[in-house]
This record gives sequence, C-alpha cells and structure tokens, in this order.
Amino acid sequence: MNATAPGAPSRYHHELWSTPSTGRSLGKGVASCIIQSICGFVLLLLVSGCDRVSLVLAPNSGEEVAPRADAGDGSMNEPSGGPECAQSSDCDSYRSHCDVATQQCVQCMSTAHCDSSEVCDLVVQRCTLPCVTSDDCSRQDEPRCDTARGLCVECRDDSHCDSRSARFCRLESGRCVECLSNAHCGSDQPFCDPSRYRCEQCLLDADCRSDERCEASEHRCVSTQ
Repeated sequence: MNATAPGAPSRYHHELWSTPSTGRSLGKGVASCIIQSICGFVLLLLVSGCDRVSLVLAPNSGEEVAPRADAGDGSMNEPSGGPECAQSSDCDSYRSHCDVATQQCVQCMSTAHCDSSEVCDLVVQRCTLPCVTSDDCSRQDEPRCDTARGLCVECRDDSHCDSRSARFCRLESGRCVECLSNAHCGSDQPFCDPSRYRCEQCLLDADCRSDERCEASEHRCVSTQ
C-alpha cells in the first residue's frame, strides 16, 4: 500500500472474511472500535454483520469513515437496475465480476469464483453454502436450506421475511424482496419492477401524466416541459 500524506483524500478499503473453520458468523452485536493511529492514519475495524469484517483505512483528519454497504436489505441480490459495468475492473472487491450480458457487478458467475467451502448460486450470482438440511446453513442471512437446489437461502416463504422493506419471498432466488406484483405496492409507487422486485413510481412513459415521461434510471415521472 502506498503511503498517503495525512489529510489527503485517498481512502483504502479491505474486506476480511471470517474463517470457514469457525462455521459461525461474527454477529451484529460487536461494536466498532478504533484500534490505533499510526503516521496520521486511523485504522477502523468494523464488524459489519454476518460473515465479513471490513477494514477501513483513512487519513486521521477527523472525518467520519462510513462502512461500505452492500445492499443489506431485501434487494441485496437482485439487479440494481442501470448498467454498472462493462468489465470486471469496473466492479468493487465484494461484487468483483462483471456479467457483461446484464452489465451488473456480481459476486460470482461460477463456483470457481467462490471459496472452497462455497458454491455459486447462479440465480442471484452470489456465493453461498451448499446444504442437505437447514442444519448445514450457519450464516445468519442464509439460515434455510432450499433442498431442491441444495443451497442455503434467506427464505422459503413470506413468513421468513420480517423487514418492512422486503416482506415477500421470491422463491426462485430464496430472497426477501419488496414486491412480487403491483398488488404489493402502495399508491405513491404503484408499479413492481419485475427485474428488481422494487416498487417504483413508473416503469413506462404511459405510467406518467401526459406532460411527463418516465426517467429510466430512477423510475420516476419527470416533466417534459
């Protein structure tokens, strides 16, 4: 790592996975703690949730360093919508492979992209644990076994989805999502996007008033005036 003068805007982010030998996630209750300050840098160790530790290095300039968010809501494994990449170098360290067909950054496109204890769930393009029963599923965010596919998943029915923003289980992926049909959406965002499983204000120009069009990247009606 190249040294950077204190106060410079450069920021470094590394992710450390919990060791497979433990068979357990690190849990959400571990507090963030500042380890030490060396040569104008602060090392901030964050336990971000189930399986991963994030190590953030930033200049000791008094600014807060926010942990990297992966889509930790129900849409975390669904496509993000707009194009994200043309090649893998456009992607970050967590979703490090570019699916050029969809122009989306994904965690894996084959099991070769995963750790030795994992397999690639090709539906959501994410590395997960194989299973025969739910006893094989040790991760908090994937506690149930989809026995038909032999993979650990987030949900098998709607009762497993308790997030207000992701109340419905998409069985094909075993993920909790915001909607599966327009009936799951409210009046302010009445359309369920079938590619992202999110409620949106519009999907087509026809969903907006006559003097508006549907802005494609944000799925909202904007004036044509």
